[in-house]
Parts: sequence; structure tokens; C-alpha cells
Amino acid sequence: MKNAKGFTLVEVLVTSIIGVTVLASIGLMIYDGTKLSRDNRQEMYSLNAIREEVDTLRNVGYDAFVGYGSPFTFTNAQLAKIPGATGTVTAVSSLGTDIKKANIRVSWTRPNGQARSRSVTTSLTRTGLNNTPAVAGDDDDDDDDDDDDDD
Repeated sequence: MKNAKGFTLVEVLVTSIIGVTVLASIGLMIYDGTKLSRDNRQEMYSLNAIREEVDTLRNVGYDAFVGYGSPFTFTNAQLAKIPGATGTVTAVSSLGTDIKKANIRVSWTRPNGQARSRSVTTSLTRTGLNNTPAVAGDDDDDDDDDDDDDD
């Protein structure tokens, strides 16, 4: 039976083992990629939630922030995208009579039980953050386009 065509049992088993190993590796990569994508999305949502709260604090102003008391919780559209997330704002310290520091923190738990949090500390002033006096003769023209080619 030297001219018989086909595969031996050993060849079929070796090929099957290689195929199963390749498929299992691909499955693990997809699974890990999905977890990583979810974790990155939650990190992005947490930072966006913090950014939105910083903007909210800047819009309500110094006096309203001082009147809130410390700490207090917040919620916004980005925070709602993270299951079980909480947002807190805490007055950290006062750098004088016209400056307050605020710590904005978002905390959540990943599906694997790992606790995660992100926080940012920002300052609020009575005069605002972008309220710098203009220099005499400054026209606030940020256009640095020079049409002359003297160089």
C-alpha cells in the first residue's frame, strides 16, 4: 500500500493542534483588545468628565464655588457613560483671599473589580483665569502673518 493517498493519523493530529493553537491565540487577542478598548474608553470618559466639571466651576465663579461647601458630588454626560462612577469636588486649600484650589476626582470600578480614579487640581480666582489686563497699545491681534519677505 505504498501508493495510498491521504494523511496519516499523526499528520491530522499535528495539524489540528496547530490550528486550535492559532485560533485560540486569535481569540485571546480579540478578548484582550476588547478589554483594553473598554478600559481606554473609561479613562477617556473620566478625563472628559473632569474637564466638563472644571469648565462648570469656572463658569459659576469663585463666590459660588466657595458657597458650595466641600466636598460635593457632581454628575455630567461623560460621567454617566462610566457604570458606577462617582465624581467629587473638594476644596484643597486657599492660596490667599482671592484664590481657591479645587480637586476634581472621578472614581469607578472596572468589571474585574479593580478600583480606578483620575483627579485634577485647578485654581479659581475672584478675577477669573483669563482676566489679565491688556497692555497699552496691545490690539489683541494674534495674527503673526507677515506679508513682507525681507528675510
